[in-house]
Amino acid sequence: MIYLHENNYVYIDLKPDNVLVFDNNHIKLTDFTTIYIDGYNRNIAGTMYYIAPEIIASKKITDKSDVYSFDHLITYLLNITVTNNNANCDDIELATFINKCCDNDPNNRPSFIELQNSSLFAIDNYCIGKYIFSSINSTSPILDDSLNSNLI
Repeated sequence: MIYLHENNYVYIDLKPDNVLVFDNNHIKLTDFTTIYIDGYNRNIAGTMYYIAPEIIASKKITDKSDVYSFDHLITYLLNITVTNNNANCDDIELATFINKCCDNDPNNRPSFIELQNSSLFAIDNYCIGKYIFSSINSTSPILDDSLNSNLI
């Protein structure tokens, strides 16, 4: 996501169906048909549950729109409910992360670089990836990594 955002692309449709996970936990995105290119707005489409409110309201689309979608992807994978932008989660750090990412004001959401640098994604600390990959590995088929070379 950081690479896309550094090149002025907004993915818009970040959801489980568009994320491939390989047996080494390597992740690839698929379906770039809804991508927003800075300065060029095609017809916005996507999956309503994952689309940020500013896109639905035809307001400015930014990289923070993808953060909103990422939040919904995480809550889906971890089976966490969010009501009125409050995560129903026992882990305070995770709940705070979710609440920031699903804020209706994109200016209050962190960027993917800020997310990457947060303690939730630190390899040597509490790692949200452990939750995500254990959830994916227990419920979803994992693709053989030999297919990895055929994807972007």
